[in-house]
Amino acid sequence: MRRLRFSILFILIFTIGFSVVNAQPELKFRIPILVDGDVIVDSLEDTTTAHLYGFNASAGDVVSITMTQETTLDPYLLLLGPRGELIAADDNSGSSGSAVISGVSLPDDGSYSIIATSLAYIDSASQLNDTQHYQLEISGITPPTDMRGYKENELNFFAGKLNIGDAGIAETTSSEPVYYFTFDAAAGDVVNIGLSSDTFEPLIQLFAPDGSRLTADSGNTTLDSIQLPEDGKYLILATDSSYYDALEQDWSGYGEFTISVK
Repeated sequence: MRRLRFSILFILIFTIGFSVVNAQPELKFRIPILVDGDVIVDSLEDTTTAHLYGFNASAGDVVSITMTQETTLDPYLLLLGPRGELIAADDNSGSSGSAVISGVSLPDDGSYSIIATSLAYIDSASQLNDTQHYQLEISGITPPTDMRGYKENELNFFAGKLNIGDAGIAETTSSEPVYYFTFDAAAGDVVNIGLSSDTFEPLIQLFAPDGSRLTADSGNTTLDSIQLPEDGKYLILATDSSYYDALEQDWSGYGEFTISVK
């Protein structure tokens, strides 16, 4: 059964060069909020080759997440923490090629995100010829009711706040390889998003307010002339093209980068 909860609140942090505002709710980023025992049926189709989901959990929860393909999809799962930590990733360790994150102990009370995609689309967007269905299941999580500010229908992440026209410098680390950014936009706005670095190969992922990934690209590049489909809060994940390997001891895909939204 698909139970969707659509309210989300970002706690904002800022880097020199970005517009600074108070940490307060603005437009909502309405990704589905999962609870223990949820079973989601969804699909990748057209140019949507990844979906983002969120959940709240308590420190010490031992979470299990399974992404089972129902067509020709080659599932890939990534679990991220509220500061852009890579908690776990899996390609096809489950039965019949399913992606499974199992027995992972969560380090902190807070909000976590799941990227459900395919190995073929992990760092790029494509036009799909066929709809690729999958089922996503989650178990082992409990609400962090003792966490200050916790609300059942809200997620709390740390993100840089951008306005269209902003540009600046930020930095990822080995323990926090993904940097979240948000910006508000209106339906029909056309944006160019630039991401470059001298220390790693950048990967830009742009998610719509409902958590569907609009596009992605890797390299010192710009997402050019992206027409936005609706009013709302959009999410950029800025990272390295091999961020799914960030748990490897010798991984070095992090460092300073520049980002712009125009």
